[in-house]
Amino acid sequence: MIRTRFEPMDGALEMRYRDDGSGLNLAKIKRVGMQRGLIQADENDPMTTANLIYQTGFSTAQSVTEISGRGVGMDAVRVLIENEGGEFSLRFLESFSSFEQPIPFELVIRIHGSAYAKKNEMENAA
Repeated sequence: MIRTRFEPMDGALEMRYRDDGSGLNLAKIKRVGMQRGLIQADENDPMTTANLIYQTGFSTAQSVTEISGRGVGMDAVRVLIENEGGEFSLRFLESFSSFEQPIPFELVIRIHGSAYAKKNEMENAA
């Protein structure tokens, strides 16, 4: 199940996306990362593996569709948020046990100051 939450916090807009269902398939991410030369077989840090999803062109999809497999996704979101002065972080919701066990995660995006204020001003003016 994916849950979203949006709330103002300390002058920023905080957005939380929580996947407490099937989570990230770290084994598949690692396998694709190894095939593309982005990670070594002996890499055992789950966060290093998870962060591969932010690589430009990275995809674990078997085939290309209108919404997946093109490798445009998390990297584009991260660049957009960071270019607006925001922060982007991923955290696991359970302790790591194995690359073979999908792990639930939460993505937290914080948009600070001017980008958030500008959006509020535009909405209030409408």
